[in-house]
Amino acid sequence: MTNSEISAFLAIVECGSFSKAAEMLFITQPALSRRIQSLENEIGYKLFERNKGFRNAVITEQGKAFISIADKMQELLNETEKIKTLDKAESLRITCVGSVNSVIMPPVYKRFIEKKGGIHLSISAQHSDRGYEFVSKDMTDIGFIATDMYFKNVETRPFYKEKMVLVTDRNTKIKDAHPSCLDPRKEILYMWSSEYTMWHSYWFEATAEPIARIDGVMVLDSLIAAEGAWAVVPLSVAERIRRTSPVSIYEMSDGPSDRIVYYIVRPGKRNSLADEFLDTAKEVISQKPYITLLS
Repeated sequence: MTNSEISAFLAIVECGSFSKAAEMLFITQPALSRRIQSLENEIGYKLFERNKGFRNAVITEQGKAFISIADKMQELLNETEKIKTLDKAESLRITCVGSVNSVIMPPVYKRFIEKKGGIHLSISAQHSDRGYEFVSKDMTDIGFIATDMYFKNVETRPFYKEKMVLVTDRNTKIKDAHPSCLDPRKEILYMWSSEYTMWHSYWFEATAEPIARIDGVMVLDSLIAAEGAWAVVPLSVAERIRRTSPVSIYEMSDGPSDRIVYYIVRPGKRNSLADEFLDTAKEVISQKPYITLLS
């Protein structure tokens, strides 16, 4: 079994569906299904039900029992990959929440590779809680997360912050960019952080279901084009959407607090490459007027 197959299984368990897991891993759903099928063929039993009509991934009893084994296997496979690089180029393992990984980090990765010729980057897109787990188990050298939480043997430090703004299709008319004026049935909902979740619950908890709940930013470009649709997003995401879609961006009154992105490392385990990567990230991100560095 391969690391990609184990990662595919754990991603589905975490996300609860094949489609969300595929988006988190930046692969197509058929490719994800092939990885699971290959894993099932190797171990000799089914991990998920394939019955039609299930919107969410239904894990089998064997699949539930396999979760702890998969966690251990992933840790061992990551250690195996580390050994491969001992006599080769320097390597750095980075874990990052999906929205930051796809919107903020690409130019950082490019600049770091250009500065460090021959460097090998291992980049994993994970949710914040998974990022903490990766750092605590020494499965990654540095993580970037959006929800600050306590985790044993993990040091959390604020990295940058940015405003949260309202985004709509350019043809959608908004009388006032205040949560009380927004139709919750037209919302495209992404829970950006625990702080954002609390803000959202205060204004919209008892209202109708949103038009869409999403687990990644890549689909926002197309969904925001729906008539009357709106979303509250970090300004960096809004600017990325504006490059490809005709949208309007509004500053909100009584909106959510600024989104803070943190970096996490194991105390005493920071290496020079992680520090160099942080310096490069600061160098690149400081050029974005909508982001304020915090460290």
